[in-house]
Amino acid sequence: MLRKNVVELVTQPYESASKEIHTISQQLIKSQLLVQELRNTIRRLTHDLFDMEDKMEALRTGSFLPEMCEPPASD
Repeated sequence: MLRKNVVELVTQPYESASKEIHTISQQLIKSQLLVQELRNTIRRLTHDLFDMEDKMEALRTGSFLPEMCEPPASD
């Protein structure tokens, strides 16, 4: 009986620490997945913003319109 109590007394902190480490590891994995998702979202957003900037520049400069000439006046 004494041996059992001593073993439980010694092993309980290790078991508690092991469970806590497991819980923290799971939380870190979830955090890492969220950070990766956020990174991908920011990358897509940045890409979209550069595309939008290019389109706005094209609209501003009018480079998407062909050169138009007036037809000669007929007298």
